[in-house]
Amino acid sequence: KEASFNSVKFRIENPESTGEDLWKSWKQKKIEDGWKYVEIKDVDKKLHPCIVDNYNDLPIQEKCKDYILNAIFSSMIPLL
Repeated sequence: KEASFNSVKFRIENPESTGEDLWKSWKQKKIEDGWKYVEIKDVDKKLHPCIVDNYNDLPIQEKCKDYILNAIFSSMIPLL
């Protein structure tokens, strides 16, 4: 829930941002909170497979999710 809230807040504050920008913001916050890369997610150990070096290294489904979230945010911002 916190990551979703942070994504919405980031998008509102950065209206021209892209899905990649959302991921970069998410990744930065995770790293600041002590998360590290691993192939299989483990919330208790703060390990996540999407903490990769480059956006292009993400699986296609993750990039699609970022694109879709960004599109939803874009459609909602004028209503705020």
